Amino acid sequence: MLRKIFLYTILTSTLFSQNIWGGNSVATSDNLDAFSLNPAGFGVDRGMQSGYYIPVNNDGFSLFSATRGQNFGYLLEKNDNDNTKPWYQPNSGKIGFGTKVGGTNYLGILWSKNSIEELWTFGTIIRPWNFLSIGATLSNDSNQNNSSNRIGIALRPFSNHRITVGADYLIRNINNVESKTIHPFANIKLI
Repeated sequence: MLRKIFLYTILTSTLFSQNIWGGNSVATSDNLDAFSLNPAGFGVDRGMQSGYYIPVNNDGFSLFSATRGQNFGYLLEKNDNDNTKPWYQPNSGKIGFGTKVGGTNYLGILWSKNSIEELWTFGTIIRPWNFLSIGATLSNDSNQNNSSNRIGIALRPFSNHRITVGADYLIRNINNVESKTIHPFANIKLI
């Protein structure tokens, strides 16, 4: 029975994941999800972490490779559909850096580059108490056509990572068209 519960938990968390690296919010991104949510997470010491992700679709596949450690991280993507580059040359990449500021505050910066645009993301995470985490990011592309601001709050009622609830508020501006969305989440870790 315990084996079935464990397998069910793994399958559902994988199927319904909002982020390929497992993150939910700019307030809680302190693992590999710092690449896609909040670069301030690079400042949280989690040791060396590496991951691979291979999404497969009708057109082919991509390979994402991510590594982070000691306040620094890099991510490379190779897309099978791009025949203009050799197999060993990535299509896009990200480089991130984060640092601890004070006791439980973190700042970070992420540079992303692909064939279309160059994107800068600045982020912060503030954790005044064990049960509360607040995060925010600001992103701008090199052409100034796209920008996004995201602020999030996460509550851990038992002051640990087993149960986390919260929401992010995202303001996106693409070619002077603004959209605002709320992204609520609940995360339960059994192990």
